[in-house]
Amino acid sequence: MIHLIAHWAGLDNGSGGQYLFWSGIFGDVTIFAAAVAFYWHHTCHVSRCWRPGLHKVDGTPFTCCRVHHPSVDHTARTTGQTIADAHDLAKRKT
Repeated sequence: MIHLIAHWAGLDNGSGGQYLFWSGIFGDVTIFAAAVAFYWHHTCHVSRCWRPGLHKVDGTPFTCCRVHHPSVDHTARTTGQTIADAHDLAKRKT
């Protein structure tokens, strides 16, 4: 188990300690941090909501999940007909 952790961290069979750090665990942490930042940027804008923000709120720069969006019915599943009805309603308003 220790060998597996050392291999993941880049601490075995390398050209030196500095090389092992930069190409091993530092690279892994950087990739993980980039993934977390990407997820964080695309979450719902409601405070403490961790759901993906997939729905734009018209007239604002906000995106929300289907639970917090004011015009998305969160009691039923979204179907093709639901999307078509919302599109027709938006076209009639403009």
